[in-house]
Amino acid sequence: MIDNARCLFKDVVLKGISYDCDTVYMMMCASLRDVRAACMKLESHVAVGLLSEMKDRGWVPPEGTFTLAICTCVKQRNMTEALRLKDEMINSGHSLNLVVATSLIKGYYQQGDLNSSLALFDKIVEDGLAPNKVTYAVTIEGCCVHGNMEKAKELYHSMKSAGIQPTVYTVNSIIRGYLRIELLDEAMGIFDVAVKDCVANIFTYNDMLSWFCGNGRLDDAYEMWNKMIDRGVEPTVVSYNNMILGNCRKGNIDVALNLLSEVAVKNLKPNVVTYSILIDGHFRKGETGKAIGLFDLMINSGIVPTNVTFHTVINGLCKAGQTAVAKESMEKYVSMGFKPGCMTYNCLINGFIKEGAIDSALAVYDEMCRAGLVPNVVTYTTLIDGFCRGQTLDLVLNVWNEMRAKKITMDVTAYNALIDAFCKRNDMKCASQLFDELIEAGLSPTTAVYNTMIGGFRNLYDMDSALNLYKRMRSEGTRCDLKTYTTLMDGLLKVGNIELATVFYQKMLAKNIMPDVITYSVLIHGLCNKGQLENARKVLDEMLSKSVTPNALIYNTLIGRNFKEGNFQEAFRLHDEMLDSGLATDDTTFDILLNDKLKKKTSHREFFYGRAM
Repeated sequence: MIDNARCLFKDVVLKGISYDCDTVYMMMCASLRDVRAACMKLESHVAVGLLSEMKDRGWVPPEGTFTLAICTCVKQRNMTEALRLKDEMINSGHSLNLVVATSLIKGYYQQGDLNSSLALFDKIVEDGLAPNKVTYAVTIEGCCVHGNMEKAKELYHSMKSAGIQPTVYTVNSIIRGYLRIELLDEAMGIFDVAVKDCVANIFTYNDMLSWFCGNGRLDDAYEMWNKMIDRGVEPTVVSYNNMILGNCRKGNIDVALNLLSEVAVKNLKPNVVTYSILIDGHFRKGETGKAIGLFDLMINSGIVPTNVTFHTVINGLCKAGQTAVAKESMEKYVSMGFKPGCMTYNCLINGFIKEGAIDSALAVYDEMCRAGLVPNVVTYTTLIDGFCRGQTLDLVLNVWNEMRAKKITMDVTAYNALIDAFCKRNDMKCASQLFDELIEAGLSPTTAVYNTMIGGFRNLYDMDSALNLYKRMRSEGTRCDLKTYTTLMDGLLKVGNIELATVFYQKMLAKNIMPDVITYSVLIHGLCNKGQLENARKVLDEMLSKSVTPNALIYNTLIGRNFKEGNFQEAFRLHDEMLDSGLATDDTTFDILLNDKLKKKTSHREFFYGRAM
């Protein structure tokens, strides 16, 4: 009926037929009702069109209609129209009201413009428009979302000074903001006040539980849990999910399963998040069968898996070395509604790469491209790493060229993979060029990148360049780790600089970096090659005193060198020590001992039993 009336009115206007005030009033009311209806349906474009028609007829909508339309535009992220309507409202003789201002403040920060949000807040205060609790809540939330916690704190105290009690919504926004930037003490300060003022609710506690569990602070999470229970706040399935996650991350899968049972006792229903966390927990423990069993139980319980759940299963299978099974599962899951993304395909590619199945990895890469997905830097880095392991350096260069052609922005990990490829082919000129390019791109070399470069120069016995990189690491404040020192000591020993290698060993110990079996192997091998058997033996004794078990390579090196130097008794003693430590004699050790005996024309039987007689 209204549409018919509007059409009839248009005809009246077009034909120049006169009409009275009652007709205008009725048509204005009809238009306003239509604007409100459009706003209720979040059809801002319809509402804007109707307001434009009213303007063309010289009809001025009331303030409330402008307010409703502006708020609808903001909800639909159409700030351009919202601001235009705000200007039109003011030009029509209406004042900027608090509802419109609050809505625009939210609209600004939602599109990433916090400065305009704060400027509008300051303007309404200057104009004498007093912010209410909603205005404060919205502005504080914007500050928290954008990480401006100093301003959020200032507004929080300003709000309280104005006699406005912060709502739980505001409190939770500030707590989340502090936790997002790892300021736990500040978050706890707000939390404690909220508990004292009886403002904190289950969402407040869940935010704290989520942070503690996500950051591996399970004891703190349990303390928060107990505080929540003592306050009479009943946990929700989200609360349990947080605690289940915390326990799974710590490897406490049995505790996590007990919490799942407790969920049922509390008449709460575990959801897809609950099952996804537990499935991942089983995979982390290496319990692949139980993970798949729980996935099947979830399906049979009528809970529909999300893309995250499907990805969790595929990722778990890949990490368990069952990438082919993961690939088959993905194909089945697609028929169940799964939409694999880059992350899932990257898992499959990485899984096949680690299993040495380069062709399968490339097949997945091709399938990914055919599916319309754009490979990202992780995809290419994984391929480069795999090709490096397989010594297929021509493929590494092909991938690198493709990345450049597609203008893929490389991260530090990608650069390191490429640098490693050139280091492996002893092309330190190209490796150094990439190192410089990394810095020019505004990235900072990590310890891993420096270690790769140092290792490359070590392989060419260019210890001057390796040491220069070490000095650069120190000057830039980049942490030197065990691999850094081990690589430097290895190179220095190989070029005969035992004195400097010893200095680096002492520096390493002074920094409380403890040597591992690889470090000891490097030291013993280097000292033996330089004929320093006594010092090599001291290193072995140090190993044993620190409960680091020598490997067969270390014993082989010591036994071989002692035989070469004619220290047969020491060689046999080391052989006995090797057997006593539980290490089986390998072919290398056997050949060393046997060949020496054969040279002396000693029988094979005497070799094994002669010394015992």
